[in-house]
Parts: sequence; C-alpha cells; structure tokens
Amino acid sequence: MSIIKAIKKRLPAARFGRSSQPANGTFDCRALPASLSAAGLSQRAGGLLMTFVPPEADFQRASQAWQRFTSADLTVLTLSSNGALSSSGRQSTYCDGAGQEGSWLWLPDSLIARHETHIIDLHVQDTHTASQRITAIQQELERLQLRMPLSADRTFAMIYCDGLSASEGFLMQAWYNSGRFPCLAIGGSAGGKISFDGTWIGVGGKILQGKAVIIFCQMAAGKSFAPFKSQNFTPLDNSWLIAEADPIARTVSSVFNRQGQQQSLVSALCTHLN
Repeated sequence: MSIIKAIKKRLPAARFGRSSQPANGTFDCRALPASLSAAGLSQRAGGLLMTFVPPEADFQRASQAWQRFTSADLTVLTLSSNGALSSSGRQSTYCDGAGQEGSWLWLPDSLIARHETHIIDLHVQDTHTASQRITAIQQELERLQLRMPLSADRTFAMIYCDGLSASEGFLMQAWYNSGRFPCLAIGGSAGGKISFDGTWIGVGGKILQGKAVIIFCQMAAGKSFAPFKSQNFTPLDNSWLIAEADPIARTVSSVFNRQGQQQSLVSALCTHLN
C-alpha cells in the first residue's frame, strides 16, 4: 500500500481538498511524507503547521522532512514530544509514544490571518542563578522587533521551550516583567525520553536546543479564541510545603511536615513510605 493511500485511509477525505478549515493527522516517522499533499494538505497551504515527533524516532530526519515545506506563506514548527495527540487516531487520542507515530496540526491563514516567529535564547549555559536567567531572558524579549500590533482580543502568543532547559518559569516571569506583550501566552515545552538525553525544536530549517520559539498569532476577521488547560496527573492526599529548593537544578532539599517542622525531603519520604 502506498503512503498516500495509507494516509487517506486514516484521514477524512475532505482534508485532501482545498479546505481552509484547521486539520490534523498522524504520520509514520519511518515513511515521512514527500509532499504536503501526501500529508493530506494542499500544496498551496498557508498558515502554521505544527508537527510532533515521538521520542523513539530520528528527530533530525523527521524535522528535515517537515521543514522543507516551509515557505513564505507557511511556517513549519517541529517539536520532539512524549505525548502527541490527534483526533484522527482509531483507538486513542494519544499517539504511540513508544513507537514511530507522530502527529501534525495545521492552522490555516483563514483562521490565523497573520503570524510572526521569534527565537529566544534561554541563557542556559551563561547564567547560574534564577535572577540572572530572568534578567538575561528579559533583555532578549526587550530586543524583539515586532511588526504585528498586539491586543488581548485579537492576538495571542504560542511559546514553546526546550524541555530540558528548565526555564519555562523564568521565561514567563521575564515575559510579564517586560510589560511589552498585552496578549495571552499559551504553549508548552518540547518533550523527550525519560532518560532526559535531549529535547529539540525545529523551525526555519534549524534544530534548536536551549532556546524558545515564540509565534505571535493574529486571528482572522470574524474568528475568536478561548484558552483551555488540561493536566496529565492525579492529585494525591499527601503533599508537602517546600522549604528549600534550587530553581535552576529543579531539586528539592527540604520540606515542612504537617507540624510545621522543617526536615529533609529524604526523611519526609522515608516517613511517608514507612
């Protein structure tokens, strides 16, 4: 069976026309699409195409395959992911994280009328404290030259970080400290294996680490947006108030117990686990 026939079997036929509606689908990282039409999109597609690559796949190869579709009208963003989603899946919304199945999401210019992409250095290597990193990232944000006017009702920013940079919180603190961006910020981080050997972002034909990508989006006339949030964890009955932690290394050294006494995290866990 050819790749195109395999994809057609998995996606609604309407997606192969000139539809200007958002679309999504899945792909096999061992048989990457040779064209936009092979992926289920028009060769003239414009807007924003987001692709998500599972941790067991060859990210560089997958990113290169998708990035070649970048044009003046289409921005392609490729993210390593350990939890890709697609509504086109037969049995689950989640793609097979242990296999070679990735997913894509297309936001056409009929929905996102304008967008512009910026890359931010997260200063992972040259800062050693939280305040240093926040200041360095804020300086990066203040140097951005935006062409698009921002407003809370018509624009939003999609922000994706290197997942191993441990800098999502620092970036957002710098974002709000700068006072430059009167719009909603949404997004997340590139994911990877639980061995933490790397997370990657592909954009503009490059593969990035230690960086964040910000895409400012302006809604088309007559279109609106609303945010939603989901969590992939279940809260438990036991919790501790953190007393000492290193925000750079993301480690916790001590907590307060129920009596308000400070103790090492190891002692607290030993007591909890008997």
